[in-house]
Amino acid sequence: THHDMERGHITLAGATRKGKTVFLKLLITSLICRHPENTKLTLIDLKGGLAFTRFKNLKQVETVATDLNSALKALKSVKNEMEQTKGWFDKNGCEDIKEARIDTRHFIIVDEAAQISPNIITGKEEKEKARKCEEALSEIARIGAGLGYRLVYCSQYPTADVMNKQIKQNCDTVITYKLRDA
Repeated sequence: THHDMERGHITLAGATRKGKTVFLKLLITSLICRHPENTKLTLIDLKGGLAFTRFKNLKQVETVATDLNSALKALKSVKNEMEQTKGWFDKNGCEDIKEARIDTRHFIIVDEAAQISPNIITGKEEKEKARKCEEALSEIARIGAGLGYRLVYCSQYPTADVMNKQIKQNCDTVITYKLRDA
């Protein structure tokens, strides 16, 4: 099958052990093999990072975040890069990535969004870090697509307490594996 990654952001949902992480590894491998010079990756895996460990030393990988601190740092970096891109577009009179004729796409892949949700996390300091991560992800979802950023946001349980409304509404593609309930 074929999916046009220009369609925007992706939400991926499915119960534990149903294939989400396998799909992500297949997606990452496909992007790197098909577009080695035009793919950038920010990988966030707060389940310890082991799912993405095989990719961490590849030139396309900006970072592999494995905890809330490194996720926040990575997402701040993406936000700063987006601001610079937006400034370049403005300076050069471009409306979006296609008009700018830029082939590189930056994929931000979050495996298990619940681990980054401020509604799930306990502890004041950790909850604040998670809120800032969610805020950055929401901004990427709202304005990132036109700037060449693609969010792939995964969850076992895609409910409102895990998946921010702004993120959910801005994901044009939804892939759903078997869920535990309706």
